Amino acid sequence: MPEAAQPILSLKNLYRLLTRKDFPKPSYAVFPEGALQGQTLSRFWLSLLREALPSSIDLTILETDTHRSRSLTRLLNNTGSGNFLSHWYESFTPFLQPEGLLKLILVWSDRLTAWHYDAQSLTDKLDAYIASLSLNAELEGFFRNLLSLLGDTGTLPLSFLHGTVLSWLTLYALFGGRMTDARLTKLRLGTGTSPQGLHALRRSQIGMRDVRVITGRDCLLCVQPLMKSAFFGRKNEMDTALAIMEKRGKLVVSGMGGIGKTEFTRQLLEKLTEEEKYARVAFVQYEESLENSFLSAFPFLRETEAGKRIQRAREELEAEEAGKTLLLIDNVNALPSKDTALGKLSTYGCDVIVTTRLCGIDGFNVLPLKGLEDMDVPLLLSYYDQGGKASPSEIEELCRYTVGHPLALVLFARMCRKRFWPLGTLLEHIRMEGITGLSYVHQASAENLSDIFARTFAADSLSAQQKRLMQLLSLFPNVYYLPEKLIDYTCDIFDCAESLSVSCQILYDSGWLLMGSEGYTVHPLIGETIRLTPLAADEFPKLCEALLEKAGSGDAIADRIVYSLTLQLQHLNQVFIRALSKLEQALGSTAYVTLPDACYAIHRAFLDEGLGDEGDEADYWISLGIRDIVEKSTRENLNGYLRHILDLKGFPACIRDRGSLYTVLEYASSARESESAEDMFRRLRPEDETSSETARFLIAYSVFEQRHLADPLLAAASLRSAEEILRASGLTQSIQYSNLCYRLGVCMLDVGRPEEAGMRLKTCLEILKSLRYEDTAQKVMATRNTYGVALMQAEAWEEAFAEFRLLEAQYIALHRTKSAEFAYLLNNTAVLLCGMQRLDEAEKTILRVLELDEGLEIPEDTRATHLRNAADILWREEQYAKAFPLAKKAMDMRQKRFGEDSPWSADTRAVYAGVLAGMGEIEKASGMIDAACALLVRVWGEGHRKSRSALEVKRKIQSLQG
Repeated sequence: MPEAAQPILSLKNLYRLLTRKDFPKPSYAVFPEGALQGQTLSRFWLSLLREALPSSIDLTILETDTHRSRSLTRLLNNTGSGNFLSHWYESFTPFLQPEGLLKLILVWSDRLTAWHYDAQSLTDKLDAYIASLSLNAELEGFFRNLLSLLGDTGTLPLSFLHGTVLSWLTLYALFGGRMTDARLTKLRLGTGTSPQGLHALRRSQIGMRDVRVITGRDCLLCVQPLMKSAFFGRKNEMDTALAIMEKRGKLVVSGMGGIGKTEFTRQLLEKLTEEEKYARVAFVQYEESLENSFLSAFPFLRETEAGKRIQRAREELEAEEAGKTLLLIDNVNALPSKDTALGKLSTYGCDVIVTTRLCGIDGFNVLPLKGLEDMDVPLLLSYYDQGGKASPSEIEELCRYTVGHPLALVLFARMCRKRFWPLGTLLEHIRMEGITGLSYVHQASAENLSDIFARTFAADSLSAQQKRLMQLLSLFPNVYYLPEKLIDYTCDIFDCAESLSVSCQILYDSGWLLMGSEGYTVHPLIGETIRLTPLAADEFPKLCEALLEKAGSGDAIADRIVYSLTLQLQHLNQVFIRALSKLEQALGSTAYVTLPDACYAIHRAFLDEGLGDEGDEADYWISLGIRDIVEKSTRENLNGYLRHILDLKGFPACIRDRGSLYTVLEYASSARESESAEDMFRRLRPEDETSSETARFLIAYSVFEQRHLADPLLAAASLRSAEEILRASGLTQSIQYSNLCYRLGVCMLDVGRPEEAGMRLKTCLEILKSLRYEDTAQKVMATRNTYGVALMQAEAWEEAFAEFRLLEAQYIALHRTKSAEFAYLLNNTAVLLCGMQRLDEAEKTILRVLELDEGLEIPEDTRATHLRNAADILWREEQYAKAFPLAKKAMDMRQKRFGEDSPWSADTRAVYAGVLAGMGEIEKASGMIDAACALLVRVWGEGHRKSRSALEVKRKIQSLQG
């Protein structure tokens, strides 16, 4: 790095290191956004120095009431080597002692933790900063040694080590060019000022004696516990544990993976150490057997005869010459029946604490850890700067999903903070896709949450029978089941309710199942993780037979299982499909309101198994295949599919599913199958004109009228008729009414009424937020996008821009930037930027859209819109040659799609005319723009945005003629 660009060791640069992402190198922020709000450079250092330095050091020289002190300015930017404020530095002499340095370290450590700093980011930045400084070899070696300790967090708290590095940097920055000051050198080289020595000094200050560790430290229990401010809840459990250790000294801390057994034990150990109850501690990480575990923990056992190792370790643990000993064994994953040495731990002459997922060990008191109480969850989220941003309903939903699971809560909160997500966005993703795809960057590496949970809930310790039961239960609805009620559906695994009950109890004791008065159920997180391993219906033939017998008979458990299994199983056999058919017949018209995903899964099964088109299979293929066939097939397959439906003698009643109607409508329209679509809708129209089914039909049919018939006024009339029906039926808070408001909002945009459109779209958003349909998140984003268009048309530029930018961030966070919806959002943003006269940004944005379009399967009409807008922006920038092929292609596509007499075609011809005029073909452009303007004004009136745009082109062409 050139000398002029080399950062110096100064207070200003230390502040920059902590507050900027690009200094001394691009990296993640040390503190979350907003953590240092109000902490300017001078306020930051003055408050820290006031707290850390003794009152004998005069800080008034750095303060002033009217303006910034010149002394403070010089200090913060100190780069010189002179005797700056030499008389002030003389007062530092009493401070340059181990006690003074420790005070500064503790202030730094407290601030880092209070502001929820990112430890890995700070480590990376410190490494780069020190590497860039011009330090002498001795001083650079000193800082390098400090940094090397940051990788060993098993001995000292990481915040203490970071505080140590920052404290030394602060001292040397204060002294500036006088870094070779004899007092600083003496402090650095003196005894007791190593991080270990200073931490021991701290322990002695608060009256804690050191406990001798008689094993190695290769154990998770050795890691420094969380600070008290970061450890939430567990007060009752902690009081119970302390009482057990006082009375009996033998404790098992049990619970499911990730529930916090190890951290709880670390906190317990800290309290026991503070009470000076033990002189020695032995840390053991359980590995296959107690003998293997002791062998790894006690180095001297390697010289001991194999059969005598446990006895030799016991002798060491029971030795009395040095005081009482505490043995801690972490993560025991073997039953005492398999490892008999575990059963003898209760007879050891030392106190013992064991963490395990299992039910317990004879002779030990068991302390089962459950999820955090709901009242503690907001506190934990607040620690990660999320609690204040979440509504009570969001907190409640998160508590239901996690059942207070600490690891999940920490991971979710950390991910929200890293990805700048509000909690609501996370919950929308979980509702739609579960934990799949949730990941973020932490400590310079990608963290995939599904991988973390898969490791946490690894079923290696389960028997084959228990594992099969867990896999099956994870597919069932998340409700409690009594074994005697569940046996009919687990008969592929168990032969009687008693054996099932015993297995459920063992799984509960092992932390795999939850238990309530109604029976057992799988923890939602465990269930979702286990479901990542696919299963097939053929693995459970007796289950399928039981469901065939009970489905639709009023057996609530059977019906719930049919719903759930259809969503989860990868392959469904025909027995199971017939069971769902019986259920659909029993439920009647409500089946497709409650089973939209099940419908999709059944169709997928037909595709997988290559089933034919006869009888019931044909009905299912027609009614359930719409999503897959229409959305993923080629245009040729789509047309064939529509013809297949129309060739049937009868028309399946189940096709009236609202989702199917929308899909048939939209894709039939885009494929220009107007005759087929019209015939379908003619045959689909319900006979009762006042029923809610008719309202759903009219909402769907309005899309066809607007998109294919290009008549938004006709579509609006259908929607208003549907609205009368829904209002009369009291369904103004239903999903149908939200769809109606959305469609009516789009119609109002097309006819140039943005205020009414905005009102309708806001109503749609309010309803969607109150409903919990699985596709709500996507609908909300689509509706907000359209609402942004309404704001734009109303010329509320800044509000629209903020709406689009927020949506763009959400698409990026959800990894949906390769979608047609994202292209549509960028297209709207480009149009908005054009309206704001930010043409350079508009051009870059619309070119991104065209690039995206190349890799997407989107309707030609949508592609034509993007081309038209790109040509319009380039025309306004007078890039006529670049705009010409885009405008020509858009015009040809529109005229082929709508005909020459359509206002959409006229709108595109107006842009094309402007491009032609810019290229010198004024006469041809003049005739074209006159006809386009006349058509648009006749259809929409002069105030419509498309009319105004065309008239603007006309005025420019007239100016060229003049």
